[in-house]
Amino acid sequence: MEKKTNKAIVPIIVVTLVILLILGLVAFLLLNIFSGDDVENGIDTDFINMEQVDFFAYHSHFNPNQIVVAIDGEYVQPHPAPQFIDGELYLPASFLRTYVDRYIFWEPDNSRLTISTWQEISRFTPNSNTYTVNWQEHYISTPIRQVGDMAFMPVQMVMERYPVAFEYHEHTGVLTVSFTASQQVIYRVEIEIEENEDGYENNPEIPMRFGAGLNHPILTFLHLGEQVEILYEDGEFYFIQTVDGLMGYAPSDYLIFDDFIAGVAQVEERRPITRPPFGGAINMLWHLVGNHTAAANVDSFYAPRGVNVISPTWLYFDEGLRDGTLVSMANNAYMQWARQNGMQVWPMLSDAFFGGNFSNEVSRLVLMDAEIRDRVISGLMAQIHQFGFDGINVDYEAVRAPEADHFIQFLRELSVPMREAGKVLSVATFVPIPDNMFWNRYEIGHAVDFLTIMAYDEHWETAPTAGPVASFDWVNNAVIDTMREVPAEQIVVGLPTYVRIWTEEFNMETAEWQLLPWGGDNAPEQRHRAVGFAFGRQLLQERGATFHWDYLLRQYTTTHHFTHNNTEMRISVWLEEERSIREKLSVFTQNNIAGVAWWRKGLEPAVMWDWVADVLQ
Repeated sequence: MEKKTNKAIVPIIVVTLVILLILGLVAFLLLNIFSGDDVENGIDTDFINMEQVDFFAYHSHFNPNQIVVAIDGEYVQPHPAPQFIDGELYLPASFLRTYVDRYIFWEPDNSRLTISTWQEISRFTPNSNTYTVNWQEHYISTPIRQVGDMAFMPVQMVMERYPVAFEYHEHTGVLTVSFTASQQVIYRVEIEIEENEDGYENNPEIPMRFGAGLNHPILTFLHLGEQVEILYEDGEFYFIQTVDGLMGYAPSDYLIFDDFIAGVAQVEERRPITRPPFGGAINMLWHLVGNHTAAANVDSFYAPRGVNVISPTWLYFDEGLRDGTLVSMANNAYMQWARQNGMQVWPMLSDAFFGGNFSNEVSRLVLMDAEIRDRVISGLMAQIHQFGFDGINVDYEAVRAPEADHFIQFLRELSVPMREAGKVLSVATFVPIPDNMFWNRYEIGHAVDFLTIMAYDEHWETAPTAGPVASFDWVNNAVIDTMREVPAEQIVVGLPTYVRIWTEEFNMETAEWQLLPWGGDNAPEQRHRAVGFAFGRQLLQERGATFHWDYLLRQYTTTHHFTHNNTEMRISVWLEEERSIREKLSVFTQNNIAGVAWWRKGLEPAVMWDWVADVLQ
């Protein structure tokens, strides 16, 4: 019996011992967690990292032989980096364009640096002690330099031109940047000083670490009374910047508020809008002029009621010279006719050779070379002074992404002499869609007086399917989307005076309707025909077609079926007439934009101008 009793007691003893062991372990852990003797900031002091690591060893992606920039709470090492030239600190134009002024424009092919505002165009050449402001020569003691393909500006010049301060700290290799618009919260280091057993004070310093925790290595030490800038709070740490540009984390317990430096607000000035002298809305009409004879044949012209701006297609480029020389069809007879009929003249400048179509070859030619841009601007201003144009309508439709920045630069360079001459600068732009967002409408709006949205050709001549030229939503969205980047007072919405008649055939293999092939010779109709309002209606009515109102598109439409060579075919049209035009004009009134424009003169019925006048006036 005793043996059995002993055997029964053994498991109980083992279980009890295990329980006691677990309880002891839990008590030990709790004691360590809540004891203040061995824990600092919630981290066991056994794991406090006291290793001090060199800045460049930690940031191994930086080149220790080049300057590092501390800006906006981060380190950057621009490529190329700032450098000393003849004892002076110079900053690369690419860095300054990114962080200081987006209108610093360097062109290595011409070795020209341009800084533009709405009032001034300043141009600098490397190693030259002269520069120009609005084409007037000035002297500069320290010129810009060129190293490789990049221009460098002396730091003193930058600080004189912009509300920004730079300071290089040789012992850290860091260049600090501070903007006067930025507020600064300054704290100072406050450490309790203790005496050691020999009666001497200990070294009053705290570590600044690479991360927000005691387990991160130390970058440097902060000393009693040292001032630092607080960038943000991260738990029990502040992310700070020292006066010599080092940034890291320090425990918030050792930092107390010392000073607040308010930023000086910098308000970006927009270019003042040069407005036409007439009051009210702009009602502009583009006038397609084919040759010099047609441009001067004013006896055949009619003056539409209510049109106050006319834009003849007068200005092209000389294909033979290919140097930005203009070919102009401007003439005094036309100018006089326009004046007599109360119209301002804003001739159109196209990126096309004379007699040709819009061409990306021309865009590249006249935009990418600084000297050619100068020649274009000089030629335009000469035409303005000779004929008395009231403005210019720039219509560069072949600009692609690689030329986009140079297009903005051209507009900025042109805007200054235009403003000084009191002339209106307008530019034709596309409806915003993902494929053309490289057209930086925000910057275009800063450079010009008016943007004219070409809110037509919703279905272009090469479109895969038939459809309207300008449905209501297409026009409305064009204005709304442009207003996200440009003030309404600068927006003119361009509307069509034409419709397209589409011809389709039924494909028996796919059981689908498809537009005729482009240039098909075996068809009784063209793939499409661009015709005036009245002609489009008449053509379909003669075939017995009836029209119905499409409430979604907000215009009348019809489709007429017929057979040709045993092939089922159809023609379709989306009409423009009084009801649809009034719907589109409601976009103008509802958004309070600057006006409307029409492409193009000669296709509209005369009565259309009565509909337009009822709304605009």
